[in-house]
Amino acid sequence: AGVTVIGTAADPQRISLPVGRPVTFILKSADVVHSFFVPHLLVKRDTVPGRVNELTVTFDAQGTYAGQCGEFCGLLHADMRFEIDAVSEPAFESWLASQPGASPPAASQPAASQSASAP
Repeated sequence: AGVTVIGTAADPQRISLPVGRPVTFILKSADVVHSFFVPHLLVKRDTVPGRVNELTVTFDAQGTYAGQCGEFCGLLHADMRFEIDAVSEPAFESWLASQPGASPPAASQPAASQSASAP
C-alpha cells in the first residue's frame, strides 16, 4: 500500500493491520543485521544490509502485539521496539487513509505491504 512506518526509541513504530487478511512485510536494513520479531507470530526474520527479505502473516484476532529487534545489533538494540495493532477491516481502512503516501490495496493483493526498516 506504499506505507513506510518509522519510529524512534522515544516514539516506537506502531502500525495497524487488518485481522483475517494476509499482510506482507518488506524488511530492509541500512546498517547491520537486525531481526524482525513478534513473539505472538512465533517467527523471526532477519534483515541483512543490501538484501530484501519478506514475511507474510495473517492475524486471526484483534489486539496489540509487541515486537522488537531479535538480533543484538548495537548499543540501541534494547530501544528497537514496535507495536502492531490488529484491527477490524474498517479500522484498518481508516488508519491506512490517514497514512502519508498510502494507496488503496488492490483486491487481488495482500491487504498491505509495509516496509519495516530498522532505525
